[in-house]
Amino acid sequence: GTPLLARSEEGHAGRAPAEAPEAPTGSCLSGEIAPGFSIVLYEGGSVGELEACAEGLGVAALYALDEGSWVAYILGAPSFVNRSFSGLFPGGLPHAVPLVVRSDGPSGAGAGRN
Repeated sequence: GTPLLARSEEGHAGRAPAEAPEAPTGSCLSGEIAPGFSIVLYEGGSVGELEACAEGLGVAALYALDEGSWVAYILGAPSFVNRSFSGLFPGGLPHAVPLVVRSDGPSGAGAGRN
């Protein structure tokens, strides 16, 4: 149940990779949320709960993979923009669903900080 964290640091060849941080217990999104794109796991719940969780963590957009295509949920966008994502999860998202998140926040904005 631990998300894979991949990071590229150009110009640092030969340096040992940093250890991936553990997600805090009880967090709504498990995994590190860094500036740019990150892979996380959602604890499960409604799309509205996901939006509130993501907003509290500085996430600007969420992406779920559906049959080889990315389906976006843009925080703060009108409902018609996010209709495809909401339609993908009409009864809510299952536990431990993997998502890609985009954040413009400061480095080190870890998951689970509400």
